[in-house]
Amino acid sequence: MKRLLLLLGVVGLVLPARAQLDTSFGTDGRVVLDIDGFADQAHAVGLQSDGKMLVAGRTHSGSGPNNRDAVIVRLLPDGSLDNAFGSGGVVRYTTVNLGCFNPEWFFVLLVLDDDRFLAAGYDQRGCDALYRDFLVVRYQADGTVDQVFSEYPSFHGNRDEAQAVAVQADGKVLAAGWAQSVSGQDATTDVAVARWNPDGTLDTSFDGDGEWLLDVNGDMDRIDAVVVQPDGKIVLAGQTRVNDQTDWLVIRLHPDGSLDTSFDGDGMLTLDHAGFNDAASGLLLQDDGTIVVGGTVSPNGATNDAMVVRLNPDGTLDTAFGTGGKVLLDHAGQDNTGSALAWHDGDKILVAGRTFDGTYHHFALTRVLPDGTPDVHFGVDGWHITAFDTSSSIAGAVAVQPNHRILLAGHTESVPDIDDRRDIALARYDLLEGNTLYVNDDATGANDGSSWADAYTDLQSALAAAQDGDEIWVAEGVYYPTAGTDRNVAFTLKSGVAIYGGFAGTETSLDQRDWQAHPTVLSGDIDTNDTNDDGNFIAESWSHIVGSNSYNVVRGSNVDSTAVLDGFIITAGRANSNGSGNVGEGGGIYLTSNAAPTLRNLTISGSYVFRGGGGLSATAGSYPTLTDVSFTGNRSDSYGGGMYVVDGAATLTRVTFVDNRAENGGGLYADESTLTATETTFCNNTGDVAAGLYAVRSTLELDTVTFDSNSGQGAYIPSSTATIANSSFTNNTAGSGGGIYVGVYSVITIRNTSFIGNTALAQGGGIYLFKEATLVGTDLTFRDNTADGDGGGFAVASEGNSVTLTRVVFENNSAQSGGAIYLDSEQRFSMHSVATIEDFVVTGNTGLNGGGIYVEGGDSWTLRRGLIHSNTAGGQGGGVYLLGGAFATLENVTLSGNTAEGGFGGGGIFHQGESLTLRNVTITGNTATTSGEGEGLYVSGPAGPLTMVNTIVAGNGSEDLFRDGPHDSAFIVRHSLIQRQRNAGLNDGVDGNLIGQDPLLGPLADNGGFSLTHALLPGSPAIDAGTSEGAPEEDQRGVSRPQGQAIDMGAYESDDATTSIEDEQEVVPAEFALHQNYPNPFDQVTHMSFGLPAPLPVRLVVYDVLGREVRTLVDEPLPAGWHRASWDGRDEAGRAVAAGLYVVRLHAGDHVRSRTLVRLR
Repeated sequence: MKRLLLLLGVVGLVLPARAQLDTSFGTDGRVVLDIDGFADQAHAVGLQSDGKMLVAGRTHSGSGPNNRDAVIVRLLPDGSLDNAFGSGGVVRYTTVNLGCFNPEWFFVLLVLDDDRFLAAGYDQRGCDALYRDFLVVRYQADGTVDQVFSEYPSFHGNRDEAQAVAVQADGKVLAAGWAQSVSGQDATTDVAVARWNPDGTLDTSFDGDGEWLLDVNGDMDRIDAVVVQPDGKIVLAGQTRVNDQTDWLVIRLHPDGSLDTSFDGDGMLTLDHAGFNDAASGLLLQDDGTIVVGGTVSPNGATNDAMVVRLNPDGTLDTAFGTGGKVLLDHAGQDNTGSALAWHDGDKILVAGRTFDGTYHHFALTRVLPDGTPDVHFGVDGWHITAFDTSSSIAGAVAVQPNHRILLAGHTESVPDIDDRRDIALARYDLLEGNTLYVNDDATGANDGSSWADAYTDLQSALAAAQDGDEIWVAEGVYYPTAGTDRNVAFTLKSGVAIYGGFAGTETSLDQRDWQAHPTVLSGDIDTNDTNDDGNFIAESWSHIVGSNSYNVVRGSNVDSTAVLDGFIITAGRANSNGSGNVGEGGGIYLTSNAAPTLRNLTISGSYVFRGGGGLSATAGSYPTLTDVSFTGNRSDSYGGGMYVVDGAATLTRVTFVDNRAENGGGLYADESTLTATETTFCNNTGDVAAGLYAVRSTLELDTVTFDSNSGQGAYIPSSTATIANSSFTNNTAGSGGGIYVGVYSVITIRNTSFIGNTALAQGGGIYLFKEATLVGTDLTFRDNTADGDGGGFAVASEGNSVTLTRVVFENNSAQSGGAIYLDSEQRFSMHSVATIEDFVVTGNTGLNGGGIYVEGGDSWTLRRGLIHSNTAGGQGGGVYLLGGAFATLENVTLSGNTAEGGFGGGGIFHQGESLTLRNVTITGNTATTSGEGEGLYVSGPAGPLTMVNTIVAGNGSEDLFRDGPHDSAFIVRHSLIQRQRNAGLNDGVDGNLIGQDPLLGPLADNGGFSLTHALLPGSPAIDAGTSEGAPEEDQRGVSRPQGQAIDMGAYESDDATTSIEDEQEVVPAEFALHQNYPNPFDQVTHMSFGLPAPLPVRLVVYDVLGREVRTLVDEPLPAGWHRASWDGRDEAGRAVAAGLYVVRLHAGDHVRSRTLVRLR
C-alpha cells in the first residue's frame, strides 16, 4: 500500500512553486504518439521504479473488423518509446478476432510494488456493442501478461465498464465503474463494484458473490474513482443523475461490501454544487482520515470549472478547507475541467484536466494548497496551460515522478470532436528551483543580491543577473532606469523572472509583504527635476513632468506570462517624440512583439506620450494580463491616455482608469484587438472621442465594469463585437451617446446594466446607435439621462440598425424629441432600422414631441408587454409620437397617465406615421392641454393606416380618440372599446366594437408581470369581448389567453376568480443572483435583494472605487431563498460617506456578484 501512495504523490519533497515544460522530454516537453494512424487515446499513467512511464488507453487502426484494442505504452525517461517493451514500446490487449467490431479499452492503470501493473477497462465479448464486461489484467514489469481476471462479474448481464481500480493491503483487487440493467439505455446505469482474490477468482466475502450493485436515484449512476482506507473501508466517487442534472456521488463501503452508515448517515453522499451538471472523477486520502474529491462542476449551466472538495471522515464538508469545504478552480473565466488528482509536496493537490480558450481545448494543470486556496504562484495565476500543434488537447491523468517532474497524459484532436483524428499526448513539467534576488537602495552590504543585508542597490543589476525561475524582491524606495541621461534606457522584463515590489526589507516570504504600505517606485524622472511638491517622487499627473524623462519606464518584448511585475508604482515616463528607440508609445510600460507579461498590483501614473498609451502600450501581438492595476493622471496626445492596445489582446481584472486624458480614448484605446475586462472602472477620464473606452475593429467582453463621470462618451465602439454585462454607465457626457456610442457595423450585447445620469449635447444621453449596428439588450435601466437634441435615454439614427431590448426600464429621462427613446433613420435611406422592445417600462420621461418615445423616418418599431406611463410632451405625443414614415406595432401595452401640453392632442399617442397597429392595448388616463382632441389617441390627417384590435381607449380626458381631417388611409378597428370618439366613424356593435361604454378599469397597479397594469374589474364589458384572430397568446403580464370563454380586450386578461395576480417570484431561486439596488442613485437609503439556490455563508460588502471596505451589510450563513439588505450610506463607524460611486459585492460560497451604487449628497 505504501508503494501505491507514493505513486499518487511524493511525500516529504518540498517542491518549488514554478514549473515549466521539461525540454528534455520529447519535443519541448511534449510527446505525441500516433500508434495506428487513426485514433489513439490515453486515460491513465503510471511510473515504474526505474523511471520508465506507462500509459494506458486504446488504439484504433481504422480498418478491419477487429480494429480497436486496449493498449499499454511504455516510454523511456526522455519520452521515446521503450523498444524492449512489447512490440516497439506498445503492448496490445485484444480478444480473438471474431470477424466483427469487438473493441477492448483500458481506462485505468495501477503500478504495484514490484513494478508489475494492473490495467482495467472493458472487453466486448461478442459482436454486439451492447454486451461488455469488466476487464482487469495484471502484467509483468516487462509487459507480458501475468494474469487475466477472467472470472467476470455478471452484474445485470448486459453492458459493464470498469473505470477505476485499487489493490487492498491483502492483495485483493477492486474494480469499480458501471453496469446497465438494460443495454444501451443510459437511465438504467447503476454503480458496479467487483472484488477478486489475488488468484483472479471473485471474492465471495464481498457482498456474497464478489460483485456489488447500487441504483441510487433510479437514473444514471456511475463510479470513476476508488481508494481503500487504511482500515479497509472502500471509498468510491462518481456521479448520479437527478432531474436531468448530474451531481457528485461519494460512497463508502465496509470491507464486506455493505454501506457504511457512519458516512453521511446512509453511506452515500450527493453534492449538487450549483444546480447544473457536475461529475466527480478523482479521490485522495489524507493521513487524518479526511477525503479529497475532485472533478468538474458547472456554476452556471453554460461553462464548467474544476473543483476540489474535502470531506471529514463522517462525510460532512470540512469547512477548514477552501470556502465551506470547497475550492472552485476557474481558469480565466473559460470552460475548464478537473479530470485527475495527485498529491504534490506531501499535502498539496495537483488538479489536471483541460481548459478552453474559446476555440480549442488545451492541457490544464493547477495546484491547491492544504487550506484549500489555489496556489497562485504555481503558474500564471496558478495555472500551467499547454497547447499542442494540433487544434485541441485534453489531459485525463497525472503522476509525479521522484525527481519532482509532473507528467500529464491524454490525447490530441487534429479535428475537434472527431474520434478518428486523435493521438496519445503527454506533457512533462520540470520544477524550477529559482533563486531570490534582493534589491534595496538603502542596503550597505556586498551589493550582490544574496540577502536583504547584501541587496543590490540598483534594480538593473538584479535584472542583469536574474535567470529563468528567479524572483526579484525590491524594497521600498525610488528606482530609476539609469543613473545617467540616456532616455532610451528602461527596466526590461524577462520571461521566467518575477519582479515583486513593496517590501520593507525584512521579509522572508512573499506573503509577508505589504506593497501598499511600502511604496516601491519605478520612475522615469532620470534628471530628477519633475514637480514633486509632496516629496513622494511620484508624478500624480502628466503635468508634473519637467525636462527629459525616460521614454519608457518599463519595456517588454517577446516575453511570456512568466514575466511578472507585481507591487510597484510606475510613473513619469515621457515618450514625447518619434526617434531612435522611441515610437511615442507606452510612457509607463511599453510592450511589443508578442509580449504577454503578468502585471499585478500596480499603479501607473503621471506619464505622457504623443502617440498611444500614456500609461501602457501593448502592440504587435502583445497580450498582457492585468490584475489590480490603477491608471491615473496619464495622457496621450492621440490614443489611449491610460492604455493603448493595437493588434493584440489584454485581460483586465479589477483595473481602474481615473483622470486620464487623450484625444481618442481617455482611459483605454483598442484597435484590432481582443479585450476582456472584469470589475474594471473608468472614472473622470477625458477624451474628445470616448473619454472612457474607445474600441474599434475589436472584440470586447466586459463584466462588472463601471463608467462614471467621463467627459466624452463612457464608451465608443465602432466596427466591433462587444458583450457588456453587470455594468453601469453613470454621469458621463458627450456630443452623442453619453453612456455608449455604438458605431457603424458594431454588434453589441448588453445584459443587466444601468445607464444613469448621462448627458448628450446632441442625441442619445444613455446610448446612441449609428448606422448598420446591432444592439441586443436584456435587463437594462435608463434613468435621469438627458439629451439637448433627441433620445434622452436611447437614440437610433442613420440607417440599417437593429435593436432588440428585453426587460428594460426608461425612467425620468429628457430630450428635445423622444424623452426616453428616439428612432429616426430618415426616409431617404435605403436601409431602415428595426427595433423590438419587450417587457418594458417607460415612465416619467419628458420631451417636446414624444415625451416617452419618438419614431420617424421609415423605421419599424415593435413594443410588446410594457407600460408607457406619466410621460410628458411639451408638444404632441405624451407617450408615443409617430411621424413621417414610421411603422409602429404595439402589443399588450398599457399607456396611462401621459400628457401632451402642445397645441394638439395625443396625450397617449400622436399618430402621423406610415402605419400604426395596436393589438390588445390599453390607453387610459392620458391628457392633453387641448382637451377634446384625442387625449388618448390622436390620428393626424397625413397619417398612414391604423389597425386596432382588442384595444381599449377610454378614460382619457374629455375625448379618447380623434381622427383629424380627411383620410385616404385605412382605418381598421375591430373588437375594441372606444369610450369617446370624434370623427372616427365607429358604431357600437359593428365589427365587435364597443363604442361609448365604460370598460371598468381598475387603478394602475402591480397585478404581476414586469410592469403595472389596469385590471378589468368584475362586470367589465371588455371581458371575453375580444377576438383570437391575430391576438397574442399571452397578456402584458405573461398570463395565457384566454382565461375565460374568449380573449379579453386590452392588455390585461381577466381571471374570473380574481382581479389581480400575485407576483410569482420563486421562493427559492433557480440560480445565484444579486439584483440592482433601488433607488439608484440614492440619497438616504437604498435596498438590494439577492437570491441563494442553496444554504451558503454570505458576505455582502460595500467598497469604494479604490477597493477599500466601507460597510459590511451581511456576514453570516443564510438559508436558500431570497434575502434583502439595505444601506444607509454610512461606513462602519456610522459616518455618512461622500457622494460618489461605490460597489456592493456579494460573496456566497464560491459565487461572487457585484453591483454599482451611486450615492448622492
